[in-house]
Amino acid sequence: MVKITFGGIFRTVNTPIKFADGADTPNNAPPLLGAHNEEILCSIGGIGRDELELMKKDGVI
Repeated sequence: MVKITFGGIFRTVNTPIKFADGADTPNNAPPLLGAHNEEILCSIGGIGRDELELMKKDGVI
């Protein structure tokens, strides 16, 4: 189980692969839905900051 940023606990499956110096279980939760929207839209999608802000204002993202 992993503690989530906004409270609570996230149940997760352990990995079957074990490394000598690695942790046995995950130590962080997955990203929240939409956590990387800006980075992806700007770097991969080719959307500029102005258009991104307009999309936020219009409730698109």
